[in-house]
Amino acid sequence: MTSRLATATAPDAALALRLAEAVTAVDAPDVVLAVTHHGRRTTISGGHAPAPAVPRHALRYELGSVTKTFTVLLLAALARTGVLRLDDPLTAHLPDLPLRHPASRRITLRHLATHTAGLPRIPGDLIPSALLRPYTDAYATYDTERLLHTFARTRP
Repeated sequence: MTSRLATATAPDAALALRLAEAVTAVDAPDVVLAVTHHGRRTTISGGHAPAPAVPRHALRYELGSVTKTFTVLLLAALARTGVLRLDDPLTAHLPDLPLRHPASRRITLRHLATHTAGLPRIPGDLIPSALLRPYTDAYATYDTERLLHTFARTRP
């Protein structure tokens, strides 16, 4: 397994070493680990598969539901420290998002964290490609801009 530092400079050599050791310990075709600490990001990538044409750290990986836990823990920490409130409307943090439906403007961060916003499980424009290619990562080309555009059109 090979690993490489994807950032130009390691802001913390000890952290970069720990990440490189973790990547080496994981028996997987592709691995990307990243840590942001004090505003500086360290990214290590590796794996035993042949190196892809696109650098591993630039690839998008389907993570399933694993990110939900980390996202809600981060949200709780931000709420605890007063950076935001759980009952903030989503529009307070995405003010330029042109929401078409009045109910969308009432969605709060708490709604998103508890899956009570009334949003569909899968974005509507992703369903056809997911059905046609069920064993591929349908989200591989689904970028943030497309997600926000689809959300703005979705009726809760």
